[in-house]
Amino acid sequence: MIESPERHVDNVWPLLKLRLDRTAGGSSPGYGQTLIVAKSGGDYSSIQDAIDAITAASEAEPWAVIVFPGVYAEDVTLKAWVAVVGVDREAVVISGDAGAGSPQVLVTGAANAALGHLTIKKTVVDSRVLAGILAPAAGELYVSAVRVELTTAAVSAATLKAVSANGDGGAVRMFGCWLLAELDAGATGSAAYGAHVPDTGGDLYLYHCPNIYGSTYDLHNLAS
Repeated sequence: MIESPERHVDNVWPLLKLRLDRTAGGSSPGYGQTLIVAKSGGDYSSIQDAIDAITAASEAEPWAVIVFPGVYAEDVTLKAWVAVVGVDREAVVISGDAGAGSPQVLVTGAANAALGHLTIKKTVVDSRVLAGILAPAAGELYVSAVRVELTTAAVSAATLKAVSANGDGGAVRMFGCWLLAELDAGATGSAAYGAHVPDTGGDLYLYHCPNIYGSTYDLHNLAS
């Protein structure tokens, strides 16, 4: 569903309004604790390791994981009441686990989690199903200013979904995001969706996302 930002903004804004005071060590006002992920000098060098280290996040005390520039070759599973935020959308890249099988999800959502200001990017070189962001099984994931770029080599039987609902009732709310799922000209028997809702259902809400492209469908099963 494509909606104006005025609708539901009271629910979305608290987890998206991450005013990072980088001169004060990357603290995020309103968040109980902050962890830093960096290639060197941070609390962790892996986004997932930082998320897994958080065991007491809650509505009363949400956490922020601040990610510094680098390419992070890992799949990421988010956690409730944890916001993962890059300091530079172009320089913070989640590229996925190179050894993962199919289907592969680069970022798996969680209820009341947030993701912002980074890039999710991967080129598929085999016959696999790949999702950039997958909605949680229940509840809502909030995403702001994220760029998803999925592409293929000249492969066969690949499927790309820049963002996907999962059919279990969870949802993704996206603000100001850029979604690309593009097949190579030599790819055969393949499909690519900018925003994908499976036939079993699910919800995607897109607010001011001006660039959504899929070689097969920009928007699949989304109501306007």
